[in-house]
Amino acid sequence: RDRNDLRYRPDQIVHIAENFLRFQNDDGGWPANLDWLAMIDVEEIAQIRNGTVGQSTFDNRNIYPQIEYLSQVFHVTGMQRYQAAADRGLEYLLQEQRPTGGWRGRDVDAITFNDDVMVGIMKLLLRIREGATHFAWLSPEIQLRLSQSLDRAVDVTLKCQVKVNGRKTAWCQQHDHLTFMPIKARSFELPSVTA
Repeated sequence: RDRNDLRYRPDQIVHIAENFLRFQNDDGGWPANLDWLAMIDVEEIAQIRNGTVGQSTFDNRNIYPQIEYLSQVFHVTGMQRYQAAADRGLEYLLQEQRPTGGWRGRDVDAITFNDDVMVGIMKLLLRIREGATHFAWLSPEIQLRLSQSLDRAVDVTLKCQVKVNGRKTAWCQQHDHLTFMPIKARSFELPSVTA
């Protein structure tokens, strides 16, 4: 429904970061499709969403932006709770990576390229590997784990590339975790080469 919630200004970084903390799930991830600048509480969102705020999902460009934002706010403010929340988000990211290297979206347990699931996560991991200053707080051990995670993700991305007449072309929206073949998700997301 249409709402006219009060909103934080983009420069109110601590308020926005606090929204991320309020909505972070116990598993370290976040629900999708929330207006992170809205001044609204968890209970109200749960009421709107039939008693739940929602499960964590990478769908709709979710989770990796919260991790990055919280790390940037920690870098600026030094407030440890933002570092801790970003760390929990990174642990969720690592836990959700399948053994063959892919991450799933919400609709089907498959390597998911739509909604920037794979690419968005890999870009975050690449920034960390390349030494983004707002991630300087990461221990060498977690940096190594994240770098290995990126390597597995790149490897599975290459394995998923669709061949047409023997030539590598593009990717489907979703691929099987084991065979790497294109698979269907929702009824309108058929196995196909997609933009």
